[in-house]
Amino acid sequence: MDSPESQVHVPTGSPHAALARFLTESGALDARLFAEFTGLAAVRRWAPLGSHLVRLGFLTLSDLARLLGLQAADPGRRIGDLAVEEGLCTPDQLRLAIEEQARTAPGPLDLLVGDPRVEQGALLRALVQYVHFLEGRLAGRAASAVGARGAAADRCASGAGDAGDAGASLMRREPPASW
Repeated sequence: MDSPESQVHVPTGSPHAALARFLTESGALDARLFAEFTGLAAVRRWAPLGSHLVRLGFLTLSDLARLLGLQAADPGRRIGDLAVEEGLCTPDQLRLAIEEQARTAPGPLDLLVGDPRVEQGALLRALVQYVHFLEGRLAGRAASAVGARGAAADRCASGAGDAGDAGASLMRREPPASW
């Protein structure tokens, strides 16, 4: 018979599914508790920072429209940074809006950190492992992409196989054995 923890399900398509699996399989968190926090986070709707800046009276809708135009021209720029650079709000006002955004629509991790039912040391250790796992996956993808582009040149220069594949396997970090 299944344990109560194994009956709790975070939807596979959820942005939190991999994290939930990692935290529960590492033993850092009970699946029911993660599902509870994921549900709480889903109830509170996230809103973009610009909405908070307008709602708090730090920007007008015209200001926000102008900033969105600037951001469209340079998508790597963040609205809050642009607002401060353009003199539309102060760094303190930006900080208040970010705090408001985090308070009104926290994610599951925001809710887990500091909760007395969660052993914070185990959570931190599992999150560090998860970050290393993600770094390894990203490094592996980057190495594979470089290897694929330069495979012909690598073979000609070294007379060997695809160096990108070797680099990708060296940089890839694996998740816990239970994955």
